[in-house]
Amino acid sequence: SRYLQSRDTLIFCLMGEAGLRLSEVLAIRWSHLVKGNQVVRVLVVPQVKSRVKNREIPVSNLLRESISRHLQYYLVNYGEVAKGDFVAVKYSSSLLISKRGRL
Repeated sequence: SRYLQSRDTLIFCLMGEAGLRLSEVLAIRWSHLVKGNQVVRVLVVPQVKSRVKNREIPVSNLLRESISRHLQYYLVNYGEVAKGDFVAVKYSSSLLISKRGRL
């Protein structure tokens, strides 16, 4: 589906453009990517396995477009974005990620 394509594109964009590890991508919530109705310009990445402070990563134009595109499909499928919703694990039919966020 187009939703899965946009979600998977965003996952790869977060990994390729922002340099995130898969574990970091799985920890990303919509509240990290969108403030109000605007896509953030700096992504604050929660550190999953270390005690180091969160990383701040500038959001490229390509990544902003990918976030916006996936957000549109997300809103069509789910109606609204809840603050705690994970970006990568909402839909179960995927080669990469299950409902529980496991590979």
